[in-house]
Amino acid sequence: MFKGAGRNEKSERSKRRRFMNRLSMINRSAGGDYPVVSGAGIAEAELEALWHRHLRDPRGSHDSHGSHGSRDSHDPYDRACIVVDAEVLRLHEDRIRAIQMQIGAVEEVFVVPSGESSKSLSMWERGVDYLLRHQVSRRTPVVAVGGGVTGDLAGFMASAVLRGVPLIHIPTTLLAMADSSIGGKTGVNHASGKNLIGAFHTPDAVIQDLDFLKTLPPREWVNGLSEVLKSGLIADRTLVDDAGEIFTGNGEPGWEAVADPDRFQTWLFRCAEIKCEITSDDEFESGRRAFLNFGHTMGHAMEKMFGYNRLRHGEAVFLGMIGALFLSAKVFGRVAADALDPFARLYEFDIRPEELDTSSLISYMALDKKRAGSTVRFVLLEDWEKPTLQPVDSQLIAEAVDVIRRSL
Repeated sequence: MFKGAGRNEKSERSKRRRFMNRLSMINRSAGGDYPVVSGAGIAEAELEALWHRHLRDPRGSHDSHGSHGSRDSHDPYDRACIVVDAEVLRLHEDRIRAIQMQIGAVEEVFVVPSGESSKSLSMWERGVDYLLRHQVSRRTPVVAVGGGVTGDLAGFMASAVLRGVPLIHIPTTLLAMADSSIGGKTGVNHASGKNLIGAFHTPDAVIQDLDFLKTLPPREWVNGLSEVLKSGLIADRTLVDDAGEIFTGNGEPGWEAVADPDRFQTWLFRCAEIKCEITSDDEFESGRRAFLNFGHTMGHAMEKMFGYNRLRHGEAVFLGMIGALFLSAKVFGRVAADALDPFARLYEFDIRPEELDTSSLISYMALDKKRAGSTVRFVLLEDWEKPTLQPVDSQLIAEAVDVIRRSL
């Protein structure tokens, strides 16, 4: 074991391995196929295997100014730069430092303050400065350790510097493991809206080390639950059914409430499989990848309305899904509008019903990528597991906002 990993930490990771499987799959991508791996205490071993596949240049030399040609996914890595969420570093510093030593990363890590406000152009520019200051080459991987904010930011940094350097995701939250670390989307927010600036950038690997979930607070577990529920609604109803048993019957959400870790891992990995299946088929969102935005049209607008600091992304998506289910029931009549009601008690929203102004919310949807003329195209459900894009006028949207308001 690496320096800094204490005996108790080693024992705990060993115990986890006894009842958790290593699950893996390959996500197909135009930018290069890459593995998605899940397990407890696996980060070090998976990084070692990844570095072995990208053997260091035996000459020990590299072009510090990069190359404008296409990057060979099996070029040897020369070193690494770690981008890590501040809270993850605080809680797992010994382990992060051990990984840093293992992969020969530069001594300075780039620390991302926790929270959506870090998905900004100013933070991205600071990150780019960090990479250039350390003279990265086209063979210097950026290793993102954190949740969705850190992954999106680090991915956008990696996509831009030298027109693209390698990227490795080690997601540490339920939301990032289930959704945001897979599929190649990167980006930051803008004053006009969420995720309006970014790029597609394929990672070299996604390593889901479930040990990081041990320190995830209850609010972040619920935050990630929303993306799994979304996948269940659009692609596999059993995810919703299983979530009901995993999340609603064992007390406060968190690692200690997971009665069956193997079942939990299978449930979470199934969500990742759905994301892989959809993004492999439609990598650049020209078709069915848009279905992954179920609940996000209103959700993104609510995040913007409340300044990206009063609603977590998953909380806003949950409210957006309540609205989208109402619209689905109104338009198609096959999925119950109250399908997510059993999960509502898990969410503690830091907004009041009277603050959710309908006209303001509709105006915030004006920049939505699915907007068409005077209507907004929502992802709705014709039935369970049958999503479709449907134009919705302002009057129906107002009714949906009333439903959301009553759920607060």
